[in-house]
Amino acid sequence: MPRIARCLALSATLAALSLHDARADVPTAAPLEATKPERWKVAVGSSPSRGPKDALVTLVVWSDFECIFCRKLAVTLEDLRARYPNELRIVFKHHPLPMHRNAEPAAELAEEARAQGKDDAFWRIHDALFKTMDLSHERLLELAANERLDVKRVEKALAERRHKKAIDAAVDEAEDLEANGTPTSFVNGVRMVGAQPLERFVTTVEAELGEARRLVATGIAPAKLHDHLVGAGKVKPEPEFKRRAIAAPTRATPTRGPRNAPVTVHVFTDFECPYCGGARETVDELVQAYRGKVRLAYHSLPLPFHPHAREAASFALEAFAQRGDAGFWRAHDLLFANQSKLGRDELLLHAKTLRLDVERVRKALDERVHDAAIDADGALAEQAGISATPTFVVNELSVEGAESLRVFKLAVERALAERKAGPGAAPAPKR
Repeated sequence: MPRIARCLALSATLAALSLHDARADVPTAAPLEATKPERWKVAVGSSPSRGPKDALVTLVVWSDFECIFCRKLAVTLEDLRARYPNELRIVFKHHPLPMHRNAEPAAELAEEARAQGKDDAFWRIHDALFKTMDLSHERLLELAANERLDVKRVEKALAERRHKKAIDAAVDEAEDLEANGTPTSFVNGVRMVGAQPLERFVTTVEAELGEARRLVATGIAPAKLHDHLVGAGKVKPEPEFKRRAIAAPTRATPTRGPRNAPVTVHVFTDFECPYCGGARETVDELVQAYRGKVRLAYHSLPLPFHPHAREAASFALEAFAQRGDAGFWRAHDLLFANQSKLGRDELLLHAKTLRLDVERVRKALDERVHDAAIDADGALAEQAGISATPTFVVNELSVEGAESLRVFKLAVERALAERKAGPGAAPAPKR
């Protein structure tokens, strides 16, 4: 299972855990090496920044406008910038956490402000967002008006999620750097986790200024200093995908997507599993990203400790029997949207909502009509070594757990490359 993104408060315990996690592979035998800071390969890219572009120290922060610790750090960074007006550049990267429902719209507003008024407008909205506790839609539009943005363009950008691609790219970068929570900062590539106090940042910046001045004295241009320092930095290794052979779906398997799609994603899921529910939106985004290239195939894997999971699977398969693939996926989406309402009476109410034949549904549940199909999926999972949900098999590449969209995309890209290479070719190399 992937780590769950979270807001990070400063505490001695968390700092210790973060350092242990980040430095687990740093040798301790040589004292000089033990004191050398670990640097991560942090790209500035085209992200908004303030401060001199040739500053000796670049601080890149991944932040969430709804995270209270990010709000606290924003104040600290302002103090830090006032202390080092000529030596420090601050770069902002988005990391709206899934549990913060207003964080992504706020990020959209900030990006739209930048689109309309460049970096200056971005930072004005950035400051305003962190000063307000209200990130409702109405408040976002009010902030846009206060900053004299084109409010109609802002409304359209929010409705269309116009800047989602850029925001998602920043989140993917965070994953590459194991910046799993907010705020996470990198000072010339040196990671600092949480809303740490000003004194901790000052200590790190002073150390980096000393190193930067030493390097500039050797002839490295200040504008190229950050890239020089992080160029050989650490990145999270790409995931290893286990190989599992799953037979092509038959007409008895609910599917979504073209039958001739080059990639089939076999989904082993449980309607009562919260992680399966969490992965549903990610898989939908994957299908949208690879429209026409990905086909989903559903497989029931109700876990024994979920009392309603088997009957919910039976309900979905009865929807499939009555209304085909379209009926199944409507039932699938409805069940995941109502994971706390999977009892018998609630399933019958769902049947009415979906305009199914309720008596046929009742009979299918009473007589366990779909048990054989559910058991066959269980046998298929056992044969492939699958015992947990959700598990996804992308052609033959296994993705286990509610992984990020980035991981699913890596699996699909690798599957597409292998398909293009043809039978008998060596597995696609890692990028």
